[in-house]
Amino acid sequence: MDPKDIIKAIILLGMFAVGGPVLGVLIKNNPKYIRWVFGTMCFMTMGGVMGPTEWGLTLGSVEWYRGHSKGYHFYFNEALALGLIVAFALQGKKSFKWIPPGFALYLAYCFLSLLSIIRTPMPNYVLMSYF
Repeated sequence: MDPKDIIKAIILLGMFAVGGPVLGVLIKNNPKYIRWVFGTMCFMTMGGVMGPTEWGLTLGSVEWYRGHSKGYHFYFNEALALGLIVAFALQGKKSFKWIPPGFALYLAYCFLSLLSIIRTPMPNYVLMSYF
């Protein structure tokens, strides 16, 4: 593994394992901050000058590969989404659901999209696209 990828993995682990949950704990009872975090997350997904690929880190980058993905890309707005999930879960409302409707259908889609890994010469590229 490239030394740059190790640094990126440490940053990403900190964002997803610590940053997102801590953000959720900090904003759980403040609707103003929750709206601000949601707005920031929406801003980060806008296309144009600053597209979503500019807001993240890629592990295992393969620059010469001309496929769907060129590595395992993690978007920073996913950490914000994790913070929002934690904030709403900690509010203790009865309407919060950990498993949303249609989740089984989504898992079936994910499983079916991985079937091409069986006969591929480069399984890593299939896993990049799946991720």
